[in-house]
Amino acid sequence: MLLCLALLFGLLVGCGSAAPPSATPPSVVNVLEGLALRGATIRQAVSGDTGCDVAPLRGNAVRLVLTLDETTEQHEIHLFRWRRQAQYDAAAADFAACVEEYRAASEGGVEVLELAPWRAFGRGWDDELSVVLEESLRAAGGG
Repeated sequence: MLLCLALLFGLLVGCGSAAPPSATPPSVVNVLEGLALRGATIRQAVSGDTGCDVAPLRGNAVRLVLTLDETTEQHEIHLFRWRRQAQYDAAAADFAACVEEYRAASEGGVEVLELAPWRAFGRGWDDELSVVLEESLRAAGGG
């Protein structure tokens, strides 16, 4: 009996780990939830739409069109997420090139928000949208 308990204990210790599981990178769903909790209504979400022709960013991109609270004014956000800090860092030049291409094609200012593992840009964000987006990204692990 003592031998069986010792074997069982050995199996449990050998198969388990005292270390906590690794953190899961936040997903776009976490950002969408955060936006909704802060009064945004997502009108459209298009995966892979970078807002530019910089192909390496497509796998990280989603274009959102949303409204805030009761307004009908639609806001466009190009949102990007990276799983690892090294990938986030390596994509900085591609992201900057994408923003510049978008800026060249746009009328008016382009706002940019970078809170690792997130980056976002869009045209004509007002203060309310900027705060809602920043709070949502921070709630989804950004910063």
